[in-house]
Amino acid sequence: MPRSYTRTGDKGETGRIGPQRRKKSDQLYEVVGTLDEFIAWIGFAASCTNEQRVIRILHDIQQFLFCAGADVATPLDQACRRRIREDDTKKLEKIIEDFEKDLADLRNFILPAGTQAVTALHVARAVARRAERATVKFGESEELNRSMVPFLNRLSSLLFVMARWLHHKERGKEEHPTYNP
Repeated sequence: MPRSYTRTGDKGETGRIGPQRRKKSDQLYEVVGTLDEFIAWIGFAASCTNEQRVIRILHDIQQFLFCAGADVATPLDQACRRRIREDDTKKLEKIIEDFEKDLADLRNFILPAGTQAVTALHVARAVARRAERATVKFGESEELNRSMVPFLNRLSSLLFVMARWLHHKERGKEEHPTYNP
């Protein structure tokens, strides 16, 4: 793309991978836009910490999310450079298990609080959940890669565990809701 704007979307439509154009209000673009926001929040979270293990994983998540966006935007009957696969979800599960080794079992809900890095991870987790919901809704009307929803679900779990792990590493005490303002 030679410049930052094309003017092709000025009438409220945009291109899907392939020749098809759709309204920007289409559920597909709710998914793609939420994934884009998710990628940005992951980048913000990475910028808030010096913990190299966390930064590396967040960078990998951004790469996966670009694949996820292309996967959703490409109809299943067309070639896609890289689709999300079941083994991608298994990789996330392994990372979750590695982080959980250092954490106490969770017996109550916790408040998304702590340092800027910890809270940024919690915001990214919440956006992951929204991306998952938008993807499920999109899948109700269009054929979707079956690996996508479990992958997004596991990503939100990973971000939750990473937030807890980083909070623990920084010697923070988890706060629990009191339901009693």
